[in-house]
Amino acid sequence: MHFFGRLRIKAKLGLLLGLSALALLVSVLAAASFLHQRMLTDRIDKMRAIVEIVVGQAQALENLVQAGKLSREEALDRFRAAVYGSWYDNHHDYVMTFFIDGVSIANGNAPDQQGTSRLAAKDANGKPMVGSMIEVVKDADEGMTDYMFPKPGTKEPLPKLTYVIKFKPWNAVFGTGVWIDDIEADYRGALMKLGTIGLLIMMAVAAIAFAMNRNIAGGLDRLKATMATLAAGKGFAVVASEVKSLATQTAKATDDIRTQIASIQGETQQAVGAIRSISSTILVVNEISSSIASAVEEQTAATREITRNVQHAAGGTRDVSNHVSGVSRAIEQASTVAQEAKRAADGLAEQATALREEVDQFLATLRAA
Repeated sequence: MHFFGRLRIKAKLGLLLGLSALALLVSVLAAASFLHQRMLTDRIDKMRAIVEIVVGQAQALENLVQAGKLSREEALDRFRAAVYGSWYDNHHDYVMTFFIDGVSIANGNAPDQQGTSRLAAKDANGKPMVGSMIEVVKDADEGMTDYMFPKPGTKEPLPKLTYVIKFKPWNAVFGTGVWIDDIEADYRGALMKLGTIGLLIMMAVAAIAFAMNRNIAGGLDRLKATMATLAAGKGFAVVASEVKSLATQTAKATDDIRTQIASIQGETQQAVGAIRSISSTILVVNEISSSIASAVEEQTAATREITRNVQHAAGGTRDVSNHVSGVSRAIEQASTVAQEAKRAADGLAEQATALREEVDQFLATLRAA
């Protein structure tokens, strides 16, 4: 405290401004990081649900093999037919399946790879793609890997995240992947917008601090000038006049400071009101994020139920093609949930726009003060 007591007013205001800037920077980075993680988690939950459906289908076919109703090759043929038809998200994403030795069982994006080893396949950076999937399930039943790969119909390698699950009865690994370049682009855009808002707020705070510093410094300069006049040794009448003038100036300076403090208090109250409004918006955003998470959780529960139904039905006499059709419908349901999540994300964008408008209104109030 003694250190702060020795600082001049200008230094104290500068220190306050610096701490405010640091706190604002941390807040912006934390908000952007939360948004990035939320979007990434939603994609991962969606991929897990899709692969669990594929695992359930394979298990139903394996049950028929164990019951002696299908040969292993017949089961694999039917499984391949299902995989080749398991595109989702408007024929944008697909399922990949491999034996643990790297031989392709079925790849929705490349049917011609069936029966060939894919261990040598590498991305633009030299990372083994199928090899990294197999590496994930060596010591675990499921997990993720990432690599660079072009989207269907394009040639430019883009970052892709893939979720894989081991299927032990066939000594195989099933997976599906999504491109995450749009997530990174949205993250950078959000970071830029939040940074711009933070900069505008800091400019407003700096302007207020500068005005306060000038007001206080002007009062001190007038006081110094008056004291110098008194020290010049003028007559009593002049001194009395100067003292009266000094008293008047002191009173005026006091009034100015009181007015400045009242203004700052008013602006602080307005800021508190704006922050409360912003907090309400953030709560709505959190509710939307929670609804997205709930939708994904409901889809995961539905996936498990579908898997149990498929396995149960496999013990009867119904043809396995009916199960494949049910799985395809389940995948369509997963895509529908993804579309609902997109609509919720659109609502999130609208809330972000409302947040920006509230901040702009707050800054306008500061400029008018």
